[in-house]
Amino acid sequence: MDYRRLEDLEREKGIKFFECIGDAPVTDKFVNGIEVKRDNFMLDTNNKMRKKDINRFSTEINNDKVCVPTVNPMTS
Repeated sequence: MDYRRLEDLEREKGIKFFECIGDAPVTDKFVNGIEVKRDNFMLDTNNKMRKKDINRFSTEINNDKVCVPTVNPMTS
């Protein structure tokens, strides 16, 4: 009985076993398309940063930001 059960299990494993072939290799056209999209994204990002920078009137590297309200709630 045990031998027959073991044979059945081995047969089921053989039936369930399959080879995974995966995705097809990417083509040069696909890789070039991704590179073009990435380059365009970076160019657009840089252009947006430059456009914002042109409209800025003061430097921001040492620009202090106020973290708390400047108005005293007791006096207002």
